[in-house]
Amino acid sequence: MSQGFYSPERAYRWGVLPIAVLLLVGGAWGLVAAALGSVGFVPFVHDAMRARLLEGGLGVASAIVAVGLICRSRVAWWASMACNALAHVWYGLGCLFDPGLERLLGQSELLAIYPPELLRAMRYFLFALLLVFGVVFTVGIYFATRPAFRVQRSPGR
Repeated sequence: MSQGFYSPERAYRWGVLPIAVLLLVGGAWGLVAAALGSVGFVPFVHDAMRARLLEGGLGVASAIVAVGLICRSRVAWWASMACNALAHVWYGLGCLFDPGLERLLGQSELLAIYPPELLRAMRYFLFALLLVFGVVFTVGIYFATRPAFRVQRSPGR
């Protein structure tokens, strides 16, 4: 029986491996950034040390998930889907409700010329953008990588 154009091996090579490499590089970058103390906006975390610890922990978790994806672990695949969706929701809610973002935007010289009402409207726009992008991105990654993690059943079942 023909596998078609998009075989499990092709899905793994062109879908899973690039994502795993990006997660591995991003995890290493997050760990280095946390060690150097250059962590930016982390929603709902206002202590710099806690933000650095969280960023470093997420860097290590990303690297672990990346190694799991390289080894074709279904658990790592589902973990990457869940983490991607939760990250977009968490940052979206942070853009909407976290007062730390308002302080961060207020410190920007470029944004200081705009009225506060526009900055509040920008928070709603960022929230909607993150949620829509997160849903589209996660669903796209799911369908692009699903053949690589599909359970092979025997023809009699």
